[in-house]
Amino acid sequence: MTNSHADRIALPQSHFIRRACIPKFKI
Repeated sequence: MTNSHADRIALPQSHFIRRACIPKFKI
C-alpha cells in the first residue's frame, strides 16, 4: 500500500500545479 500513499500526494500536487499553470497561461 505504498503506492496509495504516493498517489495521495501526487494527485493533489499535480492538480495544484495544473491549476497554477492555467492562470499563468491566461496572463
